[in-house]
Amino acid sequence: MIEQAKNICIIILGNIKNPTVTDINNSIDEALKIFPGLSLQRELLINSLTATFSVFSEDYKILDTDEGYVPWLKDRKASINWNFWNRYTNYLQNKIAPDTINKLDNLTDDILDRIANPAIKGPWDKKGDGSWSGSIR
Repeated sequence: MIEQAKNICIIILGNIKNPTVTDINNSIDEALKIFPGLSLQRELLINSLTATFSVFSEDYKILDTDEGYVPWLKDRKASINWNFWNRYTNYLQNKIAPDTINKLDNLTDDILDRIANPAIKGPWDKKGDGSWSGSIR
């Protein structure tokens, strides 16, 4: 039940950019209305949520030129089935801070947007600089 209470708090706090201790306490108050038997574990919830929401991740940077860049993802995003991505971000919700998940989501969109639209016919090739050496098994 403690994990369920924590998940409720994460959902409540998910809309707040940088939750304060007061925000965390308020979310715990709401969760304890549903799970009053967990009131003795309030400190555990506070510590867990504080650790989750005190993570700071810097904004990402993409090193690329705009040469040949034609944005396409924003127009098609709603029509794409994101089953695997949605499952992965749901899994991450219990592992890392929501702000970090949002930044990962935005970065992934930016990367996909810089890869040519697969619905467009014609020759296209997009890859890294080739500096990686290794094998994929």
